[in-house]
Amino acid sequence: MRQLRSARLALRRVTRNFTASSPGLSQTVEHLRHPLNTGEVFLVGTSHISEASAKEVHDIIHTVRPRHVVVELCEARRRRLEASTHTSNALTCSVLPGAGQLPKNFAQIVEAFYAMLRSAGFDPGVDMLSGLRAGKEVGAVLHCGDVDAKVTSARMDAELRALGADHMQVLAKLMRPTLQREVSELFPDAELDIQALMQGDKQYVKVLRKAVEGMKDRAKVRKLGSVMSDIAPGFTNALLHVRDAHLAKLLRSAPFDQATTVCVVGMAHMDGIARRYTDAKWQEEPWKPPKVTSGQSFPLPQSLDAMTAGVEPAIQRKPQID
Repeated sequence: MRQLRSARLALRRVTRNFTASSPGLSQTVEHLRHPLNTGEVFLVGTSHISEASAKEVHDIIHTVRPRHVVVELCEARRRRLEASTHTSNALTCSVLPGAGQLPKNFAQIVEAFYAMLRSAGFDPGVDMLSGLRAGKEVGAVLHCGDVDAKVTSARMDAELRALGADHMQVLAKLMRPTLQREVSELFPDAELDIQALMQGDKQYVKVLRKAVEGMKDRAKVRKLGSVMSDIAPGFTNALLHVRDAHLAKLLRSAPFDQATTVCVVGMAHMDGIARRYTDAKWQEEPWKPPKVTSGQSFPLPQSLDAMTAGVEPAIQRKPQID
């Protein structure tokens, strides 16, 4: 117990440069206690693929020295990240290699918003590898806790087809003055320019992504998730909420329910995991495929398609790394 208190004090020093979002910790770290057992989780959120985030992950794991380290990767994505010599480029590529059966202008918008979501920590990157390396250094048991990438890809494909079939309604949502105001509040230096998005203005997309990358504010990340849920609820559910539920369920089960664990996730996943993990009555709701009536279809997002090509069928649960 004394050792754990010392670790918590040291953890406050590690995170002292961030605004507190939970008592004594920070915007990017939250301490969770299992609602029914003796386990505890230090939830670490990363907002972008950066040296600063990787260092914070490393320092927290070395401070807490947990029994387990869980990262927001599946085995397939871990292998691909470790094997890639151009990881940062691979993780920030275009969402759609071609418009497929989507209207071109709508495809440009989907591509831009997905790039923003990745930058805000809605999808895992090399920060997760930093967590695995640090965990190995302190002798922790390492686990890949995310939904299998092939499963996520299939869900996103289904949701994107549904989104494409209803693209006029999505465009109408994007044009609402209330959305314009919400985006302006999130990014004061980057106004929402729908015309630039529809024209595929790469410079404008870079401006948006730069604004998102600077977010170390959970309230803003939470707001971005809310905006995306309003615009494209099914897509956001497949990308965010069902994965939050998967990780929360994993962390509440053995062996994590009776041990100290550090779990490294994108910042966008922190609220969803924390809320589910600490609710003693919470039960997972399975993902349900959307209904698509138009028969429209288009390619998978390139970033996911490239990572899952040739991946073996998903194993229901085998998160531990040998």
